[in-house]
Amino acid sequence: MASLTTALPNKAVVAHFMMGLTYNYAQSDFQNDIQNAISLGLDGFVLNFGNDSWMMSKLTLMYNAADALNLQFLLYLNLDMSEMSTVPASTLVTYVQTFANRGHQARINNNVVVGTFLGQDINFGQSSVNQGWQVAFKNALASAGINIFFMPTWPLDASTIYQTYPVADGFCKWNCWPYYTSSPTSDAEDLVYIQNSKATNKKYMATVSPIFYTHFTSKNYSFFSEGLWFTRWMQLIKDQPNYVQVLTWNDYGESTYIGPTNYAADFPVIGSNSHEWVDSFTHAPLSYSLPLFIQMYKQNTTGLPSNFSGISQLYVTYRVHSKNATASSDSIPRPDNYQNSSDVISVISFAKSSYTLRVSVNGTVLGTTNVNAGVQSANVSFIVNNTAAAGLPLFQILNGTTVIAQGYGPLNILGNNSVVLYNFNFCTTRISW
Repeated sequence: MASLTTALPNKAVVAHFMMGLTYNYAQSDFQNDIQNAISLGLDGFVLNFGNDSWMMSKLTLMYNAADALNLQFLLYLNLDMSEMSTVPASTLVTYVQTFANRGHQARINNNVVVGTFLGQDINFGQSSVNQGWQVAFKNALASAGINIFFMPTWPLDASTIYQTYPVADGFCKWNCWPYYTSSPTSDAEDLVYIQNSKATNKKYMATVSPIFYTHFTSKNYSFFSEGLWFTRWMQLIKDQPNYVQVLTWNDYGESTYIGPTNYAADFPVIGSNSHEWVDSFTHAPLSYSLPLFIQMYKQNTTGLPSNFSGISQLYVTYRVHSKNATASSDSIPRPDNYQNSSDVISVISFAKSSYTLRVSVNGTVLGTTNVNAGVQSANVSFIVNNTAAAGLPLFQILNGTTVIAQGYGPLNILGNNSVVLYNFNFCTTRISW
């Protein structure tokens, strides 16, 4: 067996882990998360955290969990500066010092990896943001014998960010959703990041996400996510950034979770409870595509990767009501930007040979499409006569006119007059043959 390493490998794929939801976690919960992540081909977790009084104990449990499993899996801290904008740099230094020499702490060029969420406007009393992070943070750690690889997530101009902020050794770009548009997400900004990271001999971590939807009283919006998982992965496979971060492992409040739902989590409540749009809406079936996409990225291929087992797979995602339906009992309006969603069932196919896919609800055929061998995607509208086709979707795989496999979706699509609460999250299933 190969010895464990703390070096974050080239083309590592890591997942954003929300430590703020782990107040009730035991070490066994963290161990389960790590084991599940390893089974999906992930190389590590990016531990996003704020300044909660209980946070250090949970971070310790996470690192202890990695030690107990003794498997190849890396961790690094991600300082959530949206929560810690007034926290002294000395406190942030202490956080990093505490875990810098742990056995599963990720390193690049033997330097401890540290990220942030925001922080691009914080100078810690220095003359500039660059000086603040350099003097009060990086230099302070270096004086304590800890050299770091600083890779913040700062939403700034990709064309100048590397040149303007030399304090960073690399950057992560957060935005991977189509913001307030019905057009598919673009990789134009990624290409600028990649060009400038190479020009400055630094690194770039791109991001990928399955969906974005949140429905709180003070935070109520969605982004066009139909087909996003496939589109974004294919962009990153083509673009080949240094690293990829999956957004997210467990952010239930924003529906971006790709890991199995852990009900020990402290589900966010802001007026409404995120259980309303997460319960019964597991994304686990979609997560089973992760090992395939990860291998495609690492092998730089848009065809079937080497870890494809030969068993064809169809991954299905869909919302359970039309974007135009009116909920009868929801105290919160439709999410902002709802109109840019698309009333379709999205599928991703990893198949050894071509076939025909037929999608129907209660005997009404919604669509029939020919799917080629390899890695493909397709969308089928669930609108019939200007309303959602109510019922449980049936997915049939045909060879000619012969059905060789079939499966149902996990949840009924609701008719336009049957929606009680809005839910723009999607449910998922997988069909194998």
